[in-house]
Amino acid sequence: MELFDTHAHVYDKRFDNDREQVLSDVFAHLKYVVCPSENLETSRKTTDLVNRYPRLYGAVGIHPHETCHATEDSLQELESVARENHKIVAIGEIGLDYHYFYSDKEMQQKWFHRQIELAGKLDLPIIIHDRDAHGDTLRILREHKRDSLRGILHCYSGSLEMAKEFIRLGFYISFAGPVVFPKSTKLKQVAKGIPLNRLLIETDSPYLAPPPHRGERNTPRNVIYVAEEIARLKDLSVEAVVFQTTTNACNCLLYTSPSPRAININKPLCANQIARRLLHGGSMKVADQLYGHIRGSDFRKSGISLFIGMDTIGIPGIIKREGS
Repeated sequence: MELFDTHAHVYDKRFDNDREQVLSDVFAHLKYVVCPSENLETSRKTTDLVNRYPRLYGAVGIHPHETCHATEDSLQELESVARENHKIVAIGEIGLDYHYFYSDKEMQQKWFHRQIELAGKLDLPIIIHDRDAHGDTLRILREHKRDSLRGILHCYSGSLEMAKEFIRLGFYISFAGPVVFPKSTKLKQVAKGIPLNRLLIETDSPYLAPPPHRGERNTPRNVIYVAEEIARLKDLSVEAVVFQTTTNACNCLLYTSPSPRAININKPLCANQIARRLLHGGSMKVADQLYGHIRGSDFRKSGISLFIGMDTIGIPGIIKREGS
């Protein structure tokens, strides 16, 4: 089964002694993992890791706990990192946390706004941390509503009604280890009610290990337990849940789908934004080649459309001028 863990902090110090061994084991069983960041330092660590592991992708951002240390210079560095590395596929994790006030509400909301704006500028999805702040999170997202606004409510803990509002805005709802906890009855009902085509799975490693590993260091290997619980709640096969959640994650984060499609570019995109649309398995080599050939191009002026058939052998992407 091609599992996709959409949220695992594999740069965490708890992996320092055996990270290579852990990730080797992970990628023997999982297709993809996305590593989100918490601040500038961990964004740098994430970037280093994604460059070393072909099926590890990253997100850069400032966690609400860390917003008290945020500056415009740090935001500018995050923008540069995201622009220059096409394996950075989202801005995150960002959002609001009203459970632990390491940063006050005003500071958290300011940097949530700024990072949503950055994601829009870069045409990237956002990965949202929302703890005890559902109302303000929804309000702020509505203020930024646009066609390209999209992303993930990570480790979801809100109500089904609130989840439906996030889905209407174009977001996916992601569940982690807590949905497996025996006493999480309300969360289980929420997961049961989320349409499968808007649902994702994650571990939030090294935190929140699900049974039978609760209390231990969590790793992306344990995402299978989340898939199994979702399957049980929805009375589906585990294979069906894995297939759909991986498809959802690819659509949200990696711009891929099983069938060919055209991406008509009607605004200037930097080269790495084009290359992201080729990030899937054997397309990586073509993405790297494309990145090298079209760096700095203005696609709006050249009137180019990108046609991609992910199942094409050898050349999964071709560039063609509109009308030719």
